[in-house]
Amino acid sequence: REVFASLRMNMIQDSWRQSAYSKWKREHMHFCLGERGERLRGNQHELRYSCWSALDFEHQAVRDLRLAVIEEVCSGYDVDGIELDFWRWPILFRPTLDHKPVEQEHIDMMTDFVRKTRSRMLEIESEKGKPLLLVPRAFDSLEINRRMGLDVETWLEEGLIDILVVGGSLN
Repeated sequence: REVFASLRMNMIQDSWRQSAYSKWKREHMHFCLGERGERLRGNQHELRYSCWSALDFEHQAVRDLRLAVIEEVCSGYDVDGIELDFWRWPILFRPTLDHKPVEQEHIDMMTDFVRKTRSRMLEIESEKGKPLLLVPRAFDSLEINRRMGLDVETWLEEGLIDILVVGGSLN
């Protein structure tokens, strides 16, 4: 049997429950997408209000934090791979709060993140002497993925991922 760890790439439960803040987030609130109580009128109200505490992947420190978690899980536990769950709470960059697509630079940041993740997992594979599979969970539409900052096509073309789990849409 194979065992996969699943990592939600972002969490927003602490938007409404301060007790859910991690120590890291309490010390680095400036890396969140917004500020507590930030509200907009109309359709944007709910998204901005409920997702303000999501980590902003535009910051290298946020991407480094996620990579450190992946390294810890893959190095320290007998797993066969890790699922990067981009689907649950799919908000990684500030434009998404405003219901706008991200910029190409954001897509490039996430592709670089996946490249670094794959590279580090290959190193850990070599150390452990067994394969580690990289499995992102994303949307079932390439357009939606790109709008959020995920270039799944490039990940597949470059062989950065082993399995792709898709499902759901934003509608």
